[in-house]
Amino acid sequence: MVGQRQLLSRFHPHETVKSHNNYAWNGGLPRQGICPSGWHVPVDTEWNRLMTTAGGSSVAGGTLRATKGWGEYLGRTGNGTDAYGFRLLPNADPIVNAQGEIIQTAMMRSATETNSGSNYYSNDWYVSNQNGYMYQTTNWRVNSIGGLRCIAD
Repeated sequence: MVGQRQLLSRFHPHETVKSHNNYAWNGGLPRQGICPSGWHVPVDTEWNRLMTTAGGSSVAGGTLRATKGWGEYLGRTGNGTDAYGFRLLPNADPIVNAQGEIIQTAMMRSATETNSGSNYYSNDWYVSNQNGYMYQTTNWRVNSIGGLRCIAD
C-alpha cells in the first residue's frame, strides 16, 4: 500500500487545466509552463502505472472517480469509491446516447502523442460513468483538451 500511496501522491491533487483550448500545443508538444514548476504532463507509462495501481483497466475508473459529482447511468450511480484520493471528476461535455442516458467522461491528457501526417493525436486516458473501466484512446486531436492532471518530476 505504501508504494500505491507514493505513486498517487505524485499526481497533482486537482486538474491543472479543465477547459478546451486554454493552452496552445505547438507542433504536438505542450507549451512550456503548462504544469506548475516541478511537475510535468504524464506519459502513457505513468498513466498505465496509475491504472495498474488502482486495480487494473476493468476497475481503475471506479476506484479513481470521486464519490460525488458523477451522474447516474442506467439507474446506477456514476460516482466512484475514490479509494486512492484521486478525486477524478467529469471534465468533458456530456453525451446523450440513443436511450436518453447521459454519459459523463473524464479525459486525462498524456504527453505521449501519435503523429499522422499533419495531425497530432494525444494518447488520452478515458473514464466514464458507464462502468469501472479506464483505458487509453488516441482519437482526440491535441488541440482539444478535456482535462490535464500533472505529475511531480
